[in-house]
Amino acid sequence: MNEFKVLNDRKRRLSTRIAAVVFGISIIVLGILFESPVGILLGPFLVWSAFFNKYTLVNEEGITVYYDAVLFKYKEAWLFDEVSNLHRETVKDPRYIVLHFTRRSLSKRLIFEKEDAQRIIDLALQKNSKIHFEDVD
Repeated sequence: MNEFKVLNDRKRRLSTRIAAVVFGISIIVLGILFESPVGILLGPFLVWSAFFNKYTLVNEEGITVYYDAVLFKYKEAWLFDEVSNLHRETVKDPRYIVLHFTRRSLSKRLIFEKEDAQRIIDLALQKNSKIHFEDVD
């Protein structure tokens, strides 16, 4: 079973995570010092958000987005049976292709290496022949 990892999942740098933790703790301390319930409530959420991770995989079933928020894990699946449109967009860098998947009124814009993108297109059309496929510029 092949799995393809999306290249444009945004990863936060370590410095950004550290800054979020420091700022969140500062908000908590200031909330305690100034007796502000807003700081006491929002600070922990900012610290918690520093540890949030997200990644996307495409496999034989469809597109799956995994969310890992330390306290809970969640996955969102778009099965190929639910996808109605698939558009291929060429970009300046010839090594990459952008694929636009549409399900109902929602759309996902995902970047793949050129070879992987073609295999994903073939897989999607094989799994659901009703998908409308088109090249866009």
